[in-house]
Amino acid sequence: MQNERQLQEYTKKRAALYDVGFYKMVCAGKTGFPDVLLTCNGKCVFVELKSPAGHGRLSPRQKIMINELTGRGVEVHVVHTPERINTIIKELINPEPE
Repeated sequence: MQNERQLQEYTKKRAALYDVGFYKMVCAGKTGFPDVLLTCNGKCVFVELKSPAGHGRLSPRQKIMINELTGRGVEVHVVHTPERINTIIKELINPEPE
């Protein structure tokens, strides 16, 4: 897996496999919004996908948006690897008891 597009397709397929909602995000009037929203068991998680080859970096606007969202208590992950996607999906499917 060499690019962000491939990581996005992997995420979409893994989400479908485990009945996790996958939503490609576009936020009108906002730049830097995370790429994907994953949902399962009443939980929503935003994911910013970056190149698995290690070339992807957060833009200044993405950093601001992630800080804004996390400051409001929203869970946001920056992901570079399929393994991290697997972990996030696993945590959505089997949440830790509170």
